[in-house]
Amino acid sequence: MTGPVAGRLAVLKIGGVAVGKLRNVRIQMSKDIIKDYSMDQVNPEIFYPGEETYTFTAEKLWVDSVWVNSVIGQPDSGYTIEVYPEGTSSGSPKISLGNAIFTRWSVQNAMDGAAIENVEGEGKSISVGKAA
Repeated sequence: MTGPVAGRLAVLKIGGVAVGKLRNVRIQMSKDIIKDYSMDQVNPEIFYPGEETYTFTAEKLWVDSVWVNSVIGQPDSGYTIEVYPEGTSSGSPKISLGNAIFTRWSVQNAMDGAAIENVEGEGKSISVGKAA
């Protein structure tokens, strides 16, 4: 068993382009449950997996207006979001969100720190593979 991976190794690519000055990235998958009860039952009569949701959030140091322009001018088909938790060397794990749409963008300027840019979104599909 190997040890934990240093977060600083992670790489985020949006539309095939690596994002520089990255501070945090998070991909989350959630699934709804369809359940319904009848009045004479303690356990649900219906209990099925429902829709899956694939969301992402990322945070980077403000450098230029690339992210905000990506949110404003995003294509209808969205972007491919790729996260490489251990870096991009061949064989490293890769998580991809397909047809990802940005849903929120913000910038935060703290008086005593760096300007931080945040973006959030949702993808249509998810896949886990290996870096080429």
